[in-house]
Amino acid sequence: MDAPEVRGGLGESRSAVSALWIAPKDAVAWLIVAHGAGAGMDHPFLAGFCRAMAEHGVATARFNFSYMDSGRRSPDPEPSLRAAWNEAFTGVQAMGAGLPMLAGGKSLGGRIASMCVADGMPVAGLVFLGYPSACVPSTSNASRCRCSSSTGRGTRSRSRSSSRRSWRSWGDAPSTCRSRTATTRSTSGA
Repeated sequence: MDAPEVRGGLGESRSAVSALWIAPKDAVAWLIVAHGAGAGMDHPFLAGFCRAMAEHGVATARFNFSYMDSGRRSPDPEPSLRAAWNEAFTGVQAMGAGLPMLAGGKSLGGRIASMCVADGMPVAGLVFLGYPSACVPSTSNASRCRCSSSTGRGTRSRSRSSSRRSWRSWGDAPSTCRSRTATTRSTSGA
């Protein structure tokens, strides 16, 4: 990887978030990733995913919700989670130099990302990691999103659908949500 991982903060307000980012010099897009309810941004699954994306030319930023930084086990109320997501998005957008923005996360982080996008956060796509694929894009917030989405899940995940499509390039963001599901082999318990 040609770019170092940088630790810092994103945002200026009271809901500023701690973050890590990798910005390859020839990046084609930025992907902002939020963690799930039980593990923070330093979890090996998220760190490895972000490194792999950076190796493929996508700059990544992952951040912690404030409850994780303060050592609490229970997630913050939804408005606080959304405020943190919006703060992270604004911070990355300032660094993004006009590149397309993608939003995503593991479980809870992906759910809150889809809520923010449904409320108008302007992204080119959503990336769901460990998100119940039966809920994408049928949940009310995901179905209101006007962008492409991709759902990644491990080979041990159960799905209502027997069809498992491979991830592929989408081109320009469509006017309605198109979902792609990628099946990945899990190498950790995440």
